[in-house]
Amino acid sequence: MAQYLGLTWDHPRGFQALEAAAEDTQNLIKWDRQPLSGFETASIDGLFARYDVVVIDHPHLGEALANKCIQPLDKLFDSNIVEKWKNRSIGNSFESYRMNGHLWALPLDAATQVMAYQSERVDSPPSTWDEVREVSRKTGRVSLSLQGPHAILTALSINSALGNELGAETLFGACTEVIFDLMVDLYAHRPSGSEHLNPISMLECIKQSEGIDLCPLIFGYVNYAQRAASRAVNFVDAPQWQSGGLHGSVIGGTGLALSQKCQPNTELLDHFQWLLASNTQLEFITKHAGQPSGMEAWKNYDVNQTSNGFYKNTLKTMQNGIIRPRFNRYIAFQTEASDFLRTALADGISPKKIVDKLNIIYKNYLPKETTSVD
Repeated sequence: MAQYLGLTWDHPRGFQALEAAAEDTQNLIKWDRQPLSGFETASIDGLFARYDVVVIDHPHLGEALANKCIQPLDKLFDSNIVEKWKNRSIGNSFESYRMNGHLWALPLDAATQVMAYQSERVDSPPSTWDEVREVSRKTGRVSLSLQGPHAILTALSINSALGNELGAETLFGACTEVIFDLMVDLYAHRPSGSEHLNPISMLECIKQSEGIDLCPLIFGYVNYAQRAASRAVNFVDAPQWQSGGLHGSVIGGTGLALSQKCQPNTELLDHFQWLLASNTQLEFITKHAGQPSGMEAWKNYDVNQTSNGFYKNTLKTMQNGIIRPRFNRYIAFQTEASDFLRTALADGISPKKIVDKLNIIYKNYLPKETTSVD
């Protein structure tokens, strides 16, 4: 009988490696699954009340800390081990789970928004946003990822390509109307109905060439790039605002967190260490549909050979992807902002009004006692 109850998300990337590892430990953890929508938006305190181990995304940290339902992991592991994890993790994967002086989750999986396309229909993927706009107008088969929280995440990624940092009191600063001028244009030429697709559904459409040839910003899924897969999707770095510029993107990925009620034994802590070990990340995770956070896997020749270059072709974007805000009500902000942005794009609201409204929504959700984006 399992000693601990865990919750992950219902996609091979989210559960296959964890469940296979659990079998190797006589089911130390019994893993339940939730759909992608739940992973992105579910109330975190309710999940931590029911589960010992929860796979989370870093923007949920503020809510988890406010509800005091999560425990700091740096108090459970030797500081030298924690430092090794930090040094081996790609990009901001490790730092995204460190907040208020503590580490709250272990970076198991790393992801960021990158470009996905079908090579049978796109000979050479665009590298700048002007080129993306040109392909969109020419073909009508370029789609933005807009469903769920991804509308505002797309805007934040484009904003980071401009070299802009997130403000303390406003999300978008001066001269950011160009972001929404671009999004309005791409939306106008989108494949009909593509705005309703979540990332997995969109990648399926790209894979099968069902109306969509290219998405300039979508969270990368190595599962769709595997050479063994039929009609593999190609992934490359996110577009630059201008040649030689930044590959702007926000990071995603997942972390292993412990609920406040969980009383981890030595076996569980050893299992966590094993999951983040270099060999596990390089071999076990990659062979069980996972997308490792370990830098060694992203740069490994054999791993890239079997994944059609997924890791090396998106490495620059992953290394520079930004951490999203993590204040208590950020998830609710992300939901409302995306709902508004989808409506604004559909209704043809001017870029200036979009910027102004998004900044108002953002400020309404910021903690009243502080203007920090953390």
